[in-house]
Amino acid sequence: MNILDLGCGPGLYTEHFAQEGHKVYGVDFSKNSIDYAKNEAGKKGLDIKYLHQNYLEMDVPENAFDLVSLIYTDLGVLNPDERNILLANIKKALKPGGLFIFDVLNDKDLDKKVSPKSWEVSEGGFWRATPYLALSESILYKKEKVVLSQHVITEDNRTEVYRFWTHFFSHDDISEMISPHGFTNINFHEDVLPESDIWNGDNVTFCVTSINK
Repeated sequence: MNILDLGCGPGLYTEHFAQEGHKVYGVDFSKNSIDYAKNEAGKKGLDIKYLHQNYLEMDVPENAFDLVSLIYTDLGVLNPDERNILLANIKKALKPGGLFIFDVLNDKDLDKKVSPKSWEVSEGGFWRATPYLALSESILYKKEKVVLSQHVITEDNRTEVYRFWTHFFSHDDISEMISPHGFTNINFHEDVLPESDIWNGDNVTFCVTSINK
C-alpha cells in the first residue's frame, strides 16, 4: 500500500509500515523529529520519504494513498477549523475506499482528567536549561469537553505562559466531525492500549473509517 503517516514524529509507525513492505511517507512539523527519523531509516535500510512540514499547510496529492494514519491523539489538540482543514486534506489524499486510522482521547471520566494546581522550582529541566519557577494548573470546560493546561514559567525577570488545549470525544462527536467530509463505516476500538492511567487503556478510542468519493 501507499501510506501517509501524518504527525509521524521520529518514525515509530512509519518504520513498522515500511518493514511490512509498504511504500511510506511521513510528515511532521518538528525538524528534529524528521532529521532523527531520516537518520534511523538510513541506518536500518528503510526506504521512507520524510517531509518536514505542517500537515495543515501541505499540498497533498489527490487520490494517492491507500491509508492515512494520524496517531497519538493529534486531532484533540486542533481547533474545529484546523480539524476541518486536516480532514479535507486527508479526503483529497485518499484513494476511493481508502482507509483513515486515527485515535482520540474519549470523554470517559472527564473530571478525573483535570490536574490540581502545582508549582515547581527547578535548577534546569523540561521548560528551561537554566533555573526557573513553574506554576501549573488545568481547567475543565465540561460543555465543550476541553481541558486547558496552563503553565506559567518564570526565569530571572522573564515570564512566559504556555497553554495547551485538549479535546475529548464521544463516538457521536467523532461521527459528526468526520461524516461531512465523506468518511463512512466508522469502527471504534477501546481495547487497543494496555491499562496504565487515565491517558491510556480504554480512555483512548482508535477509529478506522473509509472514504466515500
